[in-house]
Amino acid sequence: MSNVVKLERLHIRIEPELKERFNAICDEKAINASALIRKWVEDFVEEHDQTEESLDVLDVVWRLNTEKSASIEAASIKAANRGFGSTEDIFSSITEQLISRAQETGSFAGDVDGAQCGRAKILGEEVYFRLENGKGTWSTEKPDWLNRVYFK
Repeated sequence: MSNVVKLERLHIRIEPELKERFNAICDEKAINASALIRKWVEDFVEEHDQTEESLDVLDVVWRLNTEKSASIEAASIKAANRGFGSTEDIFSSITEQLISRAQETGSFAGDVDGAQCGRAKILGEEVYFRLENGKGTWSTEKPDWLNRVYFK
């Protein structure tokens, strides 16, 4: 039996100048352009080809969240209204998962001005969060408090 893997071609259209610059950089850095593009496609598919059943609560709520800078409570209410559980349980799960993901990557700052702050990856996006007194905010934009923290 043969273990030959069939490969397909992916045809894309880009401006000639962009193609030349891309190829020049790949040549300069000794990068296989095809392998690089294959890796980008693989990463994209891995990141985006997930069903809601395979996602945890944090991922599902982030996907439902239409604003990328909002209160976590508002996102929890939205998820509760869609039948994902009680607002309190969803909020609790989200905050636990945010802290856990941040701790796993060394991006949990702990206490900053009386709040727990950190950075976590959610569905491929870097999300900054701040939890204080049973409330929380999250954003893809770098917050002001980031200048006052040191991630471990």
